[in-house]
Amino acid sequence: MLRITVQDSGEITRFRLEGKLKGDWVRELERCWIHIRDVRPEMPLIVELSDVSFVDESGRSLLSRMVSQGARRKHKTIC
Repeated sequence: MLRITVQDSGEITRFRLEGKLKGDWVRELERCWIHIRDVRPEMPLIVELSDVSFVDESGRSLLSRMVSQGARRKHKTIC
């Protein structure tokens, strides 16, 4: 399970993720990201991964695409 909390301060949008970024949850995060990107393309985006316990290959791929399009990651080391 993954919890996605979207925080919009007016100057920055933050996705705070909690849980496991895998399977259907990767598609849900992608859907949220595309929506925010389309609605507010100029708004900086931070993806906070501090409470993510696992990321599968599709999740890593999505995070890479997000970063390549301007998102910034904030995270701890995941073992």
